[in-house]
Amino acid sequence: MDNRDLLIMEAIKRGYKTLTEISDFTGIPKSTTYRRLKKLTSLGYLQGTREYGRVYYDLNLGTRGISTKINKGIEEKIRNNEK
Repeated sequence: MDNRDLLIMEAIKRGYKTLTEISDFTGIPKSTTYRRLKKLTSLGYLQGTREYGRVYYDLNLGTRGISTKINKGIEEKIRNNEK
């Protein structure tokens, strides 16, 4: 899992659910965001739900235990970037 994955998961945690919303929040190009979303979904970290022609992503309820790891990783990245 790299920085982009952590940013994507943080975006979803904050309520950004679609590819466009996640890409806009993270600043990661849509094509890269799409690939990362597919990877995280296939690994079981995310789940996608199709509604009205759109896919809405959410953290997989079965992996909520990773939330602490995600938070620590994001906080560490933020601290390192502030230095």
